[in-house]
Amino acid sequence: MGATEYNHAGVGFSLRHGVSPIAYCMMVLHGLLWGSRRSNNNLHEMRQRS
Repeated sequence: MGATEYNHAGVGFSLRHGVSPIAYCMMVLHGLLWGSRRSNNNLHEMRQRS
């Protein structure tokens, strides 16, 4: 899932379940951290292949 898809899913989840803003912010931050870590891994793999 991309960052934008994750954010849209988080918004829908918070609206349905009434998640507190703090929990929502933590979800978004976790998604951004996970996404950036995954992209860094992809860059590392590309460097190893070349």
